[in-house]
Amino acid sequence: MADLQSRRRRAADGEWERYDMGPCMVEAFDGWEWVEPSDEVTRVVYFENSEDPGSDTVRGYFTVRFLDSGSDEVGEAYASLGGCLFGRRVPEETVAPPGPSF
Repeated sequence: MADLQSRRRRAADGEWERYDMGPCMVEAFDGWEWVEPSDEVTRVVYFENSEDPGSDTVRGYFTVRFLDSGSDEVGEAYASLGGCLFGRRVPEETVAPPGPSF
């Protein structure tokens, strides 16, 4: 089971790193929250308050859902703020590898 959790953590980290939050600015975030048994992991995300950038951050969430209980394949990933979903997943193959581009 620990091996599955490690693979899921890597998959969730990849979704988090690639996710396009749009105009929302991430100020900070917590670690992954795991609820067993579940096919979902969530982290709390603290966003800049766009209406008052100098004020406290606004709490939102980033959730990754896996296809089934024995899988590390991601079925969906999304960000939410105030109950509204936003942003978009960026598929792994569309991310350019590091290094110079010519």
